[in-house]
Amino acid sequence: MRYEIFVTVWGKHFVRKFVEFALASQLAPGNIPALSAVADVTYRIYTDRASENYFQPEITKLKKLAIVEFVFYEDLAYRNVALSDAINNSDPTIIKHNVQRETSRHHMNLAKESSETAIMLLDSDFIFSDGSFAHIHEQRVKGKKAYAGMFVRLIEEKAIPILRSLLPKPLSARELVRIGMDNMHPLPRSMFIDAKKPSTYPSQINWNVNDNGFVANCFFPHPLMFEQRPEIINYFSTMDYEVLLRAVTVNDDLYYCQSSEDLMFCKISPESYFGSMEAGSPPSIDVMARFVIFNTNIRHRLFMENPVRYLAREDEKAFRAVEREARSYTEAIYKNAELLLAEFSPPDPKMTLYAKSFLGPIENFISPQIHSRMKNILPK
Repeated sequence: MRYEIFVTVWGKHFVRKFVEFALASQLAPGNIPALSAVADVTYRIYTDRASENYFQPEITKLKKLAIVEFVFYEDLAYRNVALSDAINNSDPTIIKHNVQRETSRHHMNLAKESSETAIMLLDSDFIFSDGSFAHIHEQRVKGKKAYAGMFVRLIEEKAIPILRSLLPKPLSARELVRIGMDNMHPLPRSMFIDAKKPSTYPSQINWNVNDNGFVANCFFPHPLMFEQRPEIINYFSTMDYEVLLRAVTVNDDLYYCQSSEDLMFCKISPESYFGSMEAGSPPSIDVMARFVIFNTNIRHRLFMENPVRYLAREDEKAFRAVEREARSYTEAIYKNAELLLAEFSPPDPKMTLYAKSFLGPIENFISPQIHSRMKNILPK
């Protein structure tokens, strides 16, 4: 078996954050070392030439476990110029996702030349609990062709001192859940069922389980692993929206991690990230039914109807009770969505477009990125 791991990161601040936190967690015994003991591993890093030295000396530890390849933006063509030139002339608010999409496509094109290859798409600030990568491999050995997981976003300014005091010691899953609970970013906090300032884009609904952890219902988990298929390469959105569902046509081929005990990972963002977002409506059944019609595809239901348990301390009875409530809530959302679709007038062209996006194949899904390109031609 083979794994080809992807990350794209550039600039001294972001590269150093990657090596100090993300890479340090990935070098825990149950992550890359466990993977490299049972499979061939290539770790491909996309960056610019000016950033190459910032990966030193930590990258030497990775080179002992995997083939490490650097691919430079200056060497990648993008619309008749080098990708590095496109980056320098792009809107900084959207450049990361665009670079991530273009470089991950390049990565997948290189990986398709290898047999028995699985792709792992990582973000440069993903911090994993020890044993996470081993669990991904375990599920692949059992026959799963893709692995989905959902991260917890942390406040960078608060979490970094804590992580710095712990790493490079391996992080346990419960340890990382506790860090997540105590230093959770305002964005996921706005997605709790009882949030005082609800999100305007409720792509996830969270439920507290006393002080023992929380449960999350999520539409768009991250594609942590998938076996290569040509249909995946030319995806149009961010990784989370469609890659997994293009990777597997049969839901049973996909493993969705529902317990932090098996795999836990966090992402660190400045507290100001999405800081200007206005408050939305509380996530009532009707609000969420409209959200699923206009912002998801029916196959995302696979994730939303299976709550994820984030466990900081054992309390089986409390977790089961919250999970039952979460499942009932999700079931009501989709029943209400069916009723709303039945009420819409067929001649409405805009509604017809969104109905096809929701009910059709994942290739028809109108993600936020596609919507932004289409907004000037969509029916009013």
